[in-house]
Amino acid sequence: MKPLILISSLLLSLSFFASAQTTQFAPVGAVWYHNAGNGVFRTTSVKDTVIGSVNCRRLEQKAMTDTALAKLGFGIYDQKPLFVYNNEDTVFIYNDFLGSFTPLYVFNVHPGDTVRFPAIQLYSYCGNDAQAAAADFSFVIDSVQYVDYGSGPLKTISSHSFKSTGGGASYSLGWHNYADSVNVYAATIGSVKTGLMPFCTGCGYVTDGKCDIMGGLRCYIYNAAHASVNLVGETCDKGIPPTSVSEYTAAENSLCIHPNPAGEQVTLGRLPQGKHTLMVYNALGQLCYLSDRDEGGAAAIDIQNWPSGTYFVIVSNGQSECLKGRFMKL
Repeated sequence: MKPLILISSLLLSLSFFASAQTTQFAPVGAVWYHNAGNGVFRTTSVKDTVIGSVNCRRLEQKAMTDTALAKLGFGIYDQKPLFVYNNEDTVFIYNDFLGSFTPLYVFNVHPGDTVRFPAIQLYSYCGNDAQAAAADFSFVIDSVQYVDYGSGPLKTISSHSFKSTGGGASYSLGWHNYADSVNVYAATIGSVKTGLMPFCTGCGYVTDGKCDIMGGLRCYIYNAAHASVNLVGETCDKGIPPTSVSEYTAAENSLCIHPNPAGEQVTLGRLPQGKHTLMVYNALGQLCYLSDRDEGGAAAIDIQNWPSGTYFVIVSNGQSECLKGRFMKL
């Protein structure tokens, strides 16, 4: 294995020598659509700006909530903006942990190279910043190839992540999803399986309904009336109006759901005393489970035969009290 240790400060200084012909990542007007449990995320490069004398682009991540789920009281929440720039072989992102730009994607690599980046912040509302800061953001390059995603071949990097120990658990950052451990990102479009940011393996995620993780890329559009890249074979936005949720109206003491994600059974904790109804819906808004209960405490649900995906839980006493949560079925 040929080591390749990338030090962010060195890369940052080298970035100012980039060729004037370098293709810009996230040019103003570029738009990404990513899957989400409650709908779709729409990320737009909105303007050029300057942070600490570094010229960069501001990317706004807006939420688009599925209409059926919105009627159930669930929603998606806008994520904080991202700030990026690139040189001829590396895309940099402003790192809230360090207060400076650090690498996000690197393309001047070869199979067998080992790449190490500083840890970066992840998603808003998920409550795992401390775990993300302790995560190992390093990976080994598996392949470098050109893949046609529908608008011509793009240089694509596949890799697998390392893991390190932080806070008694293993946390690692990478561009993969729940289903596998292969990281994939490509020139122009960024991560293929996640939002532009990596996913944290081993990190905990708050299940009160506010934390919604970006899934795989649906579309990438730039300066065109049609999708430059469409990976889903349908409308990029699922036909959802571009609205977002500004406030969360669920009860303050939300459900405790574990394990999450789960494969065979989930346990719901903090259920209220007295009569209440427990309902579980899938991402299409279809009712998958219904139970009228008289006991508080905890309830276990057998999900081993349920399809993989995101499920939404509502507990109601038929009056004003309503608890909400979600879980991922592997």
